[in-house]
Amino acid sequence: LGADGITVNHTGGLATDGIDTVRNVERLQFTNETVSLTAPAAPAAPTATAGLLRATVNWVAVPGSTLFPITGYTITVQSATPGAVIPAPISVGNVTTFTVLGLTADASYTFTVAATNVFGTGAPSTPSNAVIPFATAPLTVAPSTLVVLGVDLSGPAAGSVGHPLARNIYAQSSENVLAASVNLTTVTLRVTATNALVPRTVSYQANVALAPARLVTINPTDPLLANTQYTVTFNPTGGSCPSTGIRTSNLVATCKSLATTSWTFTTEGGPVGNVAPTVTATVPVANATNVARGANITATFSEPVTGVSAATATLTRSNGDVIVVAVTLNAAGTIATINPAVNLRRNTTFTVRLIGGPTAIREAAATSLPLVTTSWSFTTAP
Repeated sequence: LGADGITVNHTGGLATDGIDTVRNVERLQFTNETVSLTAPAAPAAPTATAGLLRATVNWVAVPGSTLFPITGYTITVQSATPGAVIPAPISVGNVTTFTVLGLTADASYTFTVAATNVFGTGAPSTPSNAVIPFATAPLTVAPSTLVVLGVDLSGPAAGSVGHPLARNIYAQSSENVLAASVNLTTVTLRVTATNALVPRTVSYQANVALAPARLVTINPTDPLLANTQYTVTFNPTGGSCPSTGIRTSNLVATCKSLATTSWTFTTEGGPVGNVAPTVTATVPVANATNVARGANITATFSEPVTGVSAATATLTRSNGDVIVVAVTLNAAGTIATINPAVNLRRNTTFTVRLIGGPTAIREAAATSLPLVTTSWSFTTAP
């Protein structure tokens, strides 16, 4: 391939062997592919997302050919804001996302993308949506992903299905906030279909077990309805610095206010009485290590149960020895606590077994559906 044509080196067949040059070619037609000998077409308009003095640009790849693939893209930055820093065009490889750094806070930017192949760079796309980078990261909140010392303080994730009926809802803020600003007014839980407000308690912990957590806990007063979608909302009526809503401070100079934020989740199937109870959370979690030797063991059930005792909630060492324990069930019938009579042996694996059955652990409802026998293991600290 040259600047002014294509050179073909051929051998065999009826023609005389040799080299031919074909000039002014715009397209090659093969049995399985048509190849244009031109620069690539313009991509579709990219999408942009603002960040901290930056923006992330995403686009859809332009199709190339087997002979002449796309080799890269050029991103052009545009801004009509006076004084805005406008970086020079940026060449990147054959990718579909790139983060443009060094932008000016509070300036409006758009971006175009052009594809490149061996023939050159094609026409640019139409501009992206406009974005405004910020100087400091905003205060945000999202479903928690936290697990501390074997305790699961996560979720439910946005849009998830199957949240246990008796389990709390956990969220995390991106920065520490005023604990007093996290309350029943600024954190709501509603049945999505009816907008009915769920009775609950709400709390905030900046740290859990000395670890930064920024954890919001929503604890429904009663088990949630089965197979029902709920909406969690923070700052449902909005907030403003330095005096209303969830915020980082009461001081104007340091205050960040949380924008109204919400997501939904759906509980596990039911209703209660038609679905057998399950274990939805354990402390410690399965396969946890470095577990405190004197700590109690707990299991949370998806609904109230009965039949929990030292005979149906057992603890054994890895060699099969049965550990003497005291077993209790909370008043709601949803959390079993196993308290070993003595501190557990160090650096040893133990197995908890919850035995379900018609006369063992079973649903407290009239149908008395049994728990499926469940077990998990953990290892104590050295």
